[in-house]
Amino acid sequence: DDPAYSNPPGGLLQPVRGFGLAWRSNQQVRDALGWGTTSEAIYSGQWQDFERGAMFTTASGQMYAVFASEGQYTGPLG
Repeated sequence: DDPAYSNPPGGLLQPVRGFGLAWRSNQQVRDALGWGTTSEAIYSGQWQDFERGAMFTTASGQMYAVFASEGQYTGPLG
């Protein structure tokens, strides 16, 4: 965490750990996502990079596709 972001708006949280670093270091990410609404959670999942994006599974087994160059996603996939 970073003391510069230690006073989030009421009921919200500063993202911490690895994701928090990306959030604090990138104004566009911070503006697009805003403050955290829940604490980070660790879970096992899978991530696969592709030519124009990536696919990943969630803790509940759902699968999503992220199209990074287009700024879009789809899911859950069957």
